[in-house]
Amino acid sequence: MGDGPEITSPSDKETKLDNLKPLIRVIDDDYAMRRSWAFLIEGEGWEVVTYSNALAFLAANDFSRPGCLLLDVRMPRMSGLELQNALKDKGVDLPIIFISGHGDIDMAVRGLKSGAVDFLQKPVDDRKLLDAISNAVLKNLNARRADAEISSFKTKLE
Repeated sequence: MGDGPEITSPSDKETKLDNLKPLIRVIDDDYAMRRSWAFLIEGEGWEVVTYSNALAFLAANDFSRPGCLLLDVRMPRMSGLELQNALKDKGVDLPIIFISGHGDIDMAVRGLKSGAVDFLQKPVDDRKLLDAISNAVLKNLNARRADAEISSFKTKLE
């Protein structure tokens, strides 16, 4: 497969309201894992976009919609931890759920200290993964609402 996004849900014509729908971004170099997770997550009613690597995700500039990232730690060209740092440098506040079959405690601690909301070991229990996604999306939506309220309040003060 190519490096670009693989949209795995049918999309309607986008409206402003559609841009508020949470989007789950799956970034993993393993095609079978991407498809499997996309199938599971879509089955719960979420919209999913998959990427074969971190650089493809960065190139897509897919940061505006609320949601979260389901991110493999070890990938060629740019690791999940490197992507996390790149997003932080860009000011992107999407919650990250790390998934790794090769993770260790130091790696998990580093990811969580840098702001990840969860770190799951492969093979991942479906219910744990779906719960982690729900929690991450809720966190992101609440943060965006708070930011909007602060912006609105500042505008009223001006």
